[in-house]
Amino acid sequence: MPRSFVEYKARGFWVTDAYLRIWLFLLCSEIDALRDAQGWLAEARQDWSLTATKDWYRAWIDPELDLYVGDDPARMAELLRLVDRAKAQALSYGEHIPGDVLEACGFTEEVYPIDTELIAICGDAFTLVLKGEITWDAATAPTLPAEGGEVLR
Repeated sequence: MPRSFVEYKARGFWVTDAYLRIWLFLLCSEIDALRDAQGWLAEARQDWSLTATKDWYRAWIDPELDLYVGDDPARMAELLRLVDRAKAQALSYGEHIPGDVLEACGFTEEVYPIDTELIAICGDAFTLVLKGEITWDAATAPTLPAEGGEVLR
């Protein structure tokens, strides 16, 4: 499976593209729930939505966290809040991500089912990399999500 390196301040993790696309879709859903997403968050949402859906998919997925979050503590706090909400949304689905979410991301039934826990691990990794708690670089990072998230614990 193709994979991409999610990076913030030269640290990050590798993630399977399919899981990252679903994760970004859930983040976009949380941004859409805000009434006043403007500026950087609206730009991030537009970029992530294109990446996540069947409308446009590039070979390398880069959420560009350095660009969208940078060193701004307010942006960091807002994104971490959205990450928590997106993770809760994923886990609320039960054991598997629903077909309508997978279809919105451009997947066909041949990839079903996808466990919600695998997507939640992406959320955990986003939180850790944003907080500076992941110390891997592209050469040393594992590919997530690992079953059960043991790499993050």
